Amino acid sequence: VNESMPLHCARLVEDALEQLGKSVFGSRIALLGFAYLENSDDTRNSPTEALIEQLQNWCATLSIHDPWVPEYAKPLLDVVKGADAVVIMVAHDEYKALDLAKIREALRTPVLVDGRHMVETAAAEEAGFVFRGLARGRVQHI
Repeated sequence: VNESMPLHCARLVEDALEQLGKSVFGSRIALLGFAYLENSDDTRNSPTEALIEQLQNWCATLSIHDPWVPEYAKPLLDVVKGADAVVIMVAHDEYKALDLAKIREALRTPVLVDGRHMVETAAAEEAGFVFRGLARGRVQHI
């Protein structure tokens, strides 16, 4: 089941973008988290790698944020600015307190996919996102 989650997240991104009349092809997607475990810099066996591969196969452009991995420890809003979708892949403590309004404002397209149950559906809806979360229904507030 864990090995299929990155593909499932990719399909959630695809579905949410299609709801807004956009394709993954040519979209810019911001990934939050590259480490294997939350609050760790260990990237061995990172599920984000499989998601990256799938989204690149679909010709998406990617930006990655991870406060624990030096290579990706850039300012969060710089990483999401102009993106068509944001995907939360790791449950880092920093992502528990995301300012959804600021993230929404920075995006080109209001898509949020939560692969780690970090965001409440109601909060995503209130912030104006087309929201997809693992084991949750659709939110269609634009």
